[in-house]
Amino acid sequence: FCTHNETSNKKHFHTFARTRPPDLQICKSVVSLLLAYNWTQVTFFYRASEDAEYDAVAETLKTTLRSNGVRIRAVRTWSTIYHHGYSPNPFDRMVEETYSDTRIYLVLGHHDEHIGLLVALKRKELLTAAGQYFVVGVDLEQYDAALPKKYLHGLLQTDADREAVPALQHYLGVVPSAPVKFEEFAVK
Repeated sequence: FCTHNETSNKKHFHTFARTRPPDLQICKSVVSLLLAYNWTQVTFFYRASEDAEYDAVAETLKTTLRSNGVRIRAVRTWSTIYHHGYSPNPFDRMVEETYSDTRIYLVLGHHDEHIGLLVALKRKELLTAAGQYFVVGVDLEQYDAALPKKYLHGLLQTDADREAVPALQHYLGVVPSAPVKFEEFAVK
């Protein structure tokens, strides 16, 4: 994926077609969502990736949050891909370190990783009917409308995670979607 804003300049790149929104557009969507609910303080989790896919978006997101008056109370990262149901959950430790100073968690990563955070919060008994904790997830992969149930479980699993499903009441996701008539465009 090419995510650089410079490629949006049609004077220089008149034939460039995006398959994913640029980082800044993703970040502006996140800020708009947070401010719509008057959430002005967050704890930010993201995967520090070797290929820097998430690092660039994370840096843009931190800058965009701060420039729009959203305070980042804490930042935590994990270094390896987390596959829900197969790997040790890195979010258990991160939640333990941050829950007393946090109400809104912002997580940048794959949807499996969002589920991991939700399950960690649920196990800590923080996702209650009082609604004091909430998660905003940012996934860089395009939403798969053909398989919506995949967002309810981990990789290579078919059944919805029993802990994750009720936890999703405390979750909003920012996910790129395919452009209108994308299938028609792809055929041409």
